[in-house]
Amino acid sequence: EDLLRQYGPERFRLVLCDVSQQEVLEEEMSICRLLGPKATHLDFNIAAALWFAARGHGLPCSPDFIRAPWWTPSAAAPLQLETQKRLTISPGPAEKVSCASCVLPAKPGCPHLSCKLC
Repeated sequence: EDLLRQYGPERFRLVLCDVSQQEVLEEEMSICRLLGPKATHLDFNIAAALWFAARGHGLPCSPDFIRAPWWTPSAAAPLQLETQKRLTISPGPAEKVSCASCVLPAKPGCPHLSCKLC
């Protein structure tokens, strides 16, 4: 929204790329191989967005989307998040272990030997 206002819709366009969950699952291993050593959930989401955007398939979104009713900030009261009790997890193995479900390293201390994505 800020970029549209500052530079205009000719310079910045939102391109909508619809991708099914099946497509993401089919490309998951290829995307994971490109991630760095930390491989967080956020890293995967950003990499997946770039992976599918790089195909060049999508529909341009009208710059008028910022006037749509669903875009306007809600006047409702902010969500109140309940404080959750923290669980203590016993430390896992000191050596690097692969995730039980994919090729990424397991999250240190994870009792399921899963990575941050799985």
